[in-house]
Amino acid sequence: MGKIIKSKPARFLPVIFFLMVFSIPLQARYVNFTNSAIYYPYASSEKTILAAQMLHDEIARRTGIHLPMGTNPESFNTPAIIVGLETEISLLQKEFGSALRELQAAAPEGYKIVMLPGEKTMLIAGHDERGVMYGIGYLLRKMELRNEDIKVPLLSVSSSPMSQIRGHHISYHFTSDSMSQEKSLYEQYLRELIYFGLNHVSVSSPAEAQLALKYGMDISMYMANLGDDFQSTEGIRKELEKREAIFRNMPKLNEIFVPGGDPGDLEPDVLFSWLEKLAPVLLKYHPDARIWVSPQNNNKGKATAEWYQSFFEHVNRDYSWFGGVVFGPWTRVPLEEIREIVNERIPIRRFPDITHLFGCQYPAPELDWVFAHTLSRMSIQPRPEGFKHIHNLYANIVVGARPYSEGNSDDVNKFVWSDQDWNSNTPAIETLRDYARLFIGPDYTESIAQGILALEKNLKGQLIDNDNIEKTLLQWQEMERTAEPEVLQNPRFQLGLIRAYYDAYQKQRLMYENVLEYRAMEALRNAGKLGTLQVIEQATKVLNEASVHPVGGDYKLKINELYNSLFRGASPRWMSEFQKCEFVERIDVPLNNSEWLLSQFDRIKNTSGEPEQLQMVYEILNRTNPGPGGFYDNLGTEASFSRVKAKKKAEEDPGTHFYPRRNYIRGVVPMPVSWKVQMATLYEEPLVLVYENLDPNSEYKIRINYTGGIGRGQSKMKLIANGEYIVHDFIDTEGKPIQEFNLPKEAYSEGKMELSWTCGKGERGAPVAEVWIIKK
Repeated sequence: MGKIIKSKPARFLPVIFFLMVFSIPLQARYVNFTNSAIYYPYASSEKTILAAQMLHDEIARRTGIHLPMGTNPESFNTPAIIVGLETEISLLQKEFGSALRELQAAAPEGYKIVMLPGEKTMLIAGHDERGVMYGIGYLLRKMELRNEDIKVPLLSVSSSPMSQIRGHHISYHFTSDSMSQEKSLYEQYLRELIYFGLNHVSVSSPAEAQLALKYGMDISMYMANLGDDFQSTEGIRKELEKREAIFRNMPKLNEIFVPGGDPGDLEPDVLFSWLEKLAPVLLKYHPDARIWVSPQNNNKGKATAEWYQSFFEHVNRDYSWFGGVVFGPWTRVPLEEIREIVNERIPIRRFPDITHLFGCQYPAPELDWVFAHTLSRMSIQPRPEGFKHIHNLYANIVVGARPYSEGNSDDVNKFVWSDQDWNSNTPAIETLRDYARLFIGPDYTESIAQGILALEKNLKGQLIDNDNIEKTLLQWQEMERTAEPEVLQNPRFQLGLIRAYYDAYQKQRLMYENVLEYRAMEALRNAGKLGTLQVIEQATKVLNEASVHPVGGDYKLKINELYNSLFRGASPRWMSEFQKCEFVERIDVPLNNSEWLLSQFDRIKNTSGEPEQLQMVYEILNRTNPGPGGFYDNLGTEASFSRVKAKKKAEEDPGTHFYPRRNYIRGVVPMPVSWKVQMATLYEEPLVLVYENLDPNSEYKIRINYTGGIGRGQSKMKLIANGEYIVHDFIDTEGKPIQEFNLPKEAYSEGKMELSWTCGKGERGAPVAEVWIIKK
C-alpha cells in the first residue's frame, strides 16, 4: 500500500510489564470439603459478599449442597473456604497473613489461593474486589463437584492478568415476554465468563449494563455510524439526539466503540469531525468515558492507502476524548504496522472475529470447501489451538481485546480467548479441561477436552482424506452412550456432539457422491459407442441415486434432533444471534458436480445433431484437462498452495494480509465444484504463483477462471508475469469469469514464471478460482 507516515517505534505498553502472572501448577491431590462452610471478613464489601455467594451458588447448582455462609469461622467446627480481600483476610488470623505473604505479590485484579497446613482451611484472597471474583472462579474451575460431593484441590497460587482489557459482547435484547428467563440466562453466562477473567462487557441495553455493573464490570457500547447524514447541521442534530437518548438512559459507560466502517463508512475527516461533536454529549452523562475507533473499511473502492493515511493522522492528534485504536475485521493495515504508526502512548486493543468460520478476519486456514458449502459463516466451530495462536501472535503489543461474537456457536472460543487474555502461557488443553470440569462435570474433564481438540482437527485439510473424522465421532459416541441424562441435555455437550455427527455425515456423503460422479463420468465416456442421449440418461440415473438412496440417515436424524434441542427448544440459546447459525438448512446440498452436470445435460438435449452433442460431452469430460505439456490448478485446494509465493508464512499471518486465503462461493446458477473455492489475497496485495518446468521453446496461453467475485461485485483484475510483462491490464471480470490470454515467451525464457494478480484500487482483493497453462 502507499506510504504512511510513522511515529517513532512503539515500546510495549507499561501495563504489559506490570500485569504479570505468577502461579504454582495445580497439584493432583484433592481434599473432601463436602461439610465445609464459606466465610468472608465482617467488613467485606457488597461485591466481596457477592463473590462468596457466587461460589455458594455454583457449588449448590452442581452438588445440591448449600454450604453455610458467615463471617465468623471460629463458630463452625468444619473445613472452611475464606473469601475476601487479602488485606482483610490477613487480619483475621496471623497464620492467614503469613501464608499469603509467602506467595508472589498479586497485581490489581489478581488473587492468591492457598490451602493451609492441616488441609481444612482454604484462602481465596483478592488484591481487590475483582480479584476476589477471579479467585473464586479459578477455584471453581479446579474443584471436582458431583452430587452431594465437594472436593477441592491442594492449591498454592498467585495469579494476575496479563491484559488490561478482557472483554466480550453478550446480549439478549430483553423483551417483556421473556425478560425473567433471559435475564437469568444472561447473568449466569456473565458469571461464567467472569470465572475466566472477564472485566469488560459490551452491552446493547441499560438492562444488560445494570447486570454487568452488579459484578463491577467496565461497560462499553458498539455504536456504528448508520445514519444518513453526518455533515449537515440538521443531520448532525438528529444523530446527536438519538445518541443522547441512549447515553441518558445508560447507568454507566466507560467507553463507546465507533467502527470506521463495516458498517457506517465515513471518510476520516468526516468521521473525526462527527466524533468531536459526539464527545461532549457522551461526557455530559459519563464524564470518564472515552471513544475508541477502529480503522475498519469494508466499502468497495474506498479502502485506499489515502483513507488510512488520513485516519492515522487524526488518531495521532491527541483528541482529549480519544480512548484508543481498535483493530477489527476488514482493516487493511496489519496490526503490527498500526502499532508502529500510532503514537506509543495510544493504546490498541483487538476486536477479533471468533464467531465466523470463513469469509472473515481469521478464517479456518485449511477448511475444506464442503464445510463452507454446507454451513453458514456462523457455525459451531471450536478452534482452541487456532485462536490461542492468533491471540499470542500480537499479545505483547495490545492492551487486550473485546472479541466479535454472536450466539453460542463460538462458546469454546470465548473461554479460550479470555483465558489467554489472563495468561497467554496457559495451554489450550488446560482451558478446555477447566471448561469441561466446570460446565459438564469432573468425570468428563479429559474426554471432553480431548474431544474438542479432535473437532478442531476435523476442520483441517481435505475432508475426504481426514481419518480423524471417524475417530472423533467414535469418541463422542462413547461419551454419548455412557453419559447421564443431564449431561445429554447439556447444551455444551450437545455442541460438541452435533459437530462430530455433522462432520462424519458430510464425509460419508462426499465419499458416496464422488463415487456416483465417477460412475456418471464413466457412462459419458461411452457416448461415441452408445449415443449421447443414452449415456446422458444413464449418467442422470446414477447421479440421482444420491437423493433416491441417500446415505447416513441415522446421522442426519441425530443432527436434527440435537439442532432442535440447541436452537429451537424451550431455552434454545444463551445470547441473541443477529446472524443465524445455519446448521441444517444446507445439510443435503450436493457435494459433487451433479447440479452442473445435470444443467449441461439439459443443454445437450436441447442441441440438435449428434456431432454437436458429442462435442459437448467431450468438453465436459475434458473441462480441467490442460492438454499435453500443460498445467491445471484449482486454486484454493490444498495442492495449489504449493505454488504460492508470499511475504509471510501462513502461520505468521492468520489474518491473511500477505499470505493468500481461501474464498468460497455458492453461486446462483449451477457451476462446477472447482468454481466454488478460490485463492485470494486481501486488498491490493498481489496473489503470486510460481510455475516451473515450462518449455522455453514452446508457446503457451493462459486460461483463468475469475469466479471469485461472483456475488461481491468484484470487477477489476490485472495479471503480470515476472513482475514486468503485462498479460492483461485491469479488466472487468464480473460478466465473463473465464478468459484466455497469450503468455509472453520472455516471461518463461528460463523455464520458470511468476504470475502476479492484483485487484483495483481500494477493492477487497484478488480472487482466482482456476488456472490452465495450455501449450499451443
